Amino acid sequence: MEPFDAQSAPSSHCGSVRVERARTTTPPDARRSRCEVIHSPFGVRAIAAHPVGRDRGALLGEVLRGFLELAMHETSLAGIAFRIDGFLSDRGEEYTSAALVQFDPARLDAEVISCGHAPPVVVRADGRAEPCAVPAALPLGLQAMEPGWYTPTWIPLAPGDGLLLYSGGVTALQHPYPFPTRVPRLASHDPSAFTEHLAADVAAHSDRPTDLLLLLPEPSPFLPRRPRPQVPTLGPGWSDSP
Repeated sequence: MEPFDAQSAPSSHCGSVRVERARTTTPPDARRSRCEVIHSPFGVRAIAAHPVGRDRGALLGEVLRGFLELAMHETSLAGIAFRIDGFLSDRGEEYTSAALVQFDPARLDAEVISCGHAPPVVVRADGRAEPCAVPAALPLGLQAMEPGWYTPTWIPLAPGDGLLLYSGGVTALQHPYPFPTRVPRLASHDPSAFTEHLAADVAAHSDRPTDLLLLLPEPSPFLPRRPRPQVPTLGPGWSDSP
């Protein structure tokens, strides 16, 4: 078995959100699950995606391209999930578990949807870790098996809190990585160092590649505090037609 290394990327900002990324990688599976983030007209949006099927690399590419395109013009996070589910619905046994997140630039709250994927983890400023309590829908591509709609959950965050998205082999382990107990031991005032140390710890726990994305919202003090938006409920009659 090839050794796994923890690799971190330089800190960056996506809109009003600080982004810290780290991966545990080894060829040839490093590109078969991934987290991505984009600054859209509706706020910062992110996805953690884990494809299942014969050609996982190609499937992952389709899902990420679809997400990045839809994020720029689809008004709701649930709408993005429905559209991606629609173009995967004829793929037979291929599907993708995903967690979708959106931040409003004027708020610290985050909107989360879980599509058969492990939910994000709230990393508190004091080092505590709390998995988001969100209802789990079916993975993208399988929603027709249980007609319904994707329900977003609002996660309140305090200054200094962040959301940790992760995807890859660590989500499918028989004994999942214990984020609530391990994160406090690795906590650091430097988010970049924390993410790098967490990736190394995850690599020691699992021999499968994992992508980690820590998102820390930093709302501008010049933006007014707006009421929480009412996300429309999309029922079975929803259509992507303009």
